[in-house]
Amino acid sequence: MNRHELDIVFVTSFYDIPLAGLCRYEGKIQKFETDYDTEESTIIFLTPIERFRALWSKWLFEICVGTHQTYKNSKRAHYFYWRRPLFLHKFLYNLYFRKTK
Repeated sequence: MNRHELDIVFVTSFYDIPLAGLCRYEGKIQKFETDYDTEESTIIFLTPIERFRALWSKWLFEICVGTHQTYKNSKRAHYFYWRRPLFLHKFLYNLYFRKTK
């Protein structure tokens, strides 16, 4: 499947184009991986437990880091910006990426 045909929900890997993440396929959330050179995407079907874990990770990322990797109608919803209060956002960001000391 061509990556332009995907209904992207959340991106976990991005390098000029979305390379991996979550998409909506046949009404359910599934994983996708895109080959950078051919821009062809592969759908990886998830079990209900895997789907729950993927959506949980998406939710945690949105709370701790931001919504800049979330897509609505296959378009990026927001771009990265520091939220207020700044100290709390930096703490959550570091907590998510396990950089706190």
